[in-house]
Amino acid sequence: MVFYLFFPFLFRMCGTFVRSLVFFVLSVAVSFLCREMIYRSGLSIDVASSFYNTSLSRHLPSFAAGLMIFHIYRNYIREKEVSRWIGLAGIAAACVAYSFWVNSSLSPLWDIVAMDIIYGVLALGLIIAPLGLVVNRVTRFIGEISYSIYLGHVPVISVLPILGMIYAASFPIAGKFFVSFVAITAATILLSVGTYYLIEKPGMLLGKKLIEILNRGSPRSKRQSVTVSLDVSDKSAT
Repeated sequence: MVFYLFFPFLFRMCGTFVRSLVFFVLSVAVSFLCREMIYRSGLSIDVASSFYNTSLSRHLPSFAAGLMIFHIYRNYIREKEVSRWIGLAGIAAACVAYSFWVNSSLSPLWDIVAMDIIYGVLALGLIIAPLGLVVNRVTRFIGEISYSIYLGHVPVISVLPILGMIYAASFPIAGKFFVSFVAITAATILLSVGTYYLIEKPGMLLGKKLIEILNRGSPRSKRQSVTVSLDVSDKSAT
């Protein structure tokens, strides 16, 4: 909920592609500085790594990349005639880049930056050329609750008691992994559906209201109101 109270201000601040690009570069720099501070703080490597990997500073570039992708979509794709071949080329390029990325040995910071760019290109490609195997009603719903899934999967893994029972059973490790995967996925989706409708969706509605309030108070909004008033006056006079 707190994140969605903060996001409208961030979205307003990065209202253009150039601003979102600047924010992306700054977020990478902030993430790098925070990583250096955490690893030099005297904490053990395991604790420092766990703290950094779950911190906002590490994932801030991902939010910034999302804003850039949105502006590219809004400015160059939405309501425009874009060749399907461009989308297919983007999908292919993302898949090739992914194959190199998974076998790379980048630092945690550049690893997530590379991931952001690859998935951003893939998302734009699928927007232009949606493939039914990937873009369908099920995946769209999973996409809607994906942030809740992201937040919910860790506590599910941490507190789900059935995992200990599964791995204590006497059957092959591959079977244990499969059963654990199904159990964690089912529990995470159930939890995420609840948090999406009870927390995330109300938070998004509140964020939209804040954006509307901010836009009503902006000089641009006031100029538009004056223009509309003058147009109405001119029509009334005629």
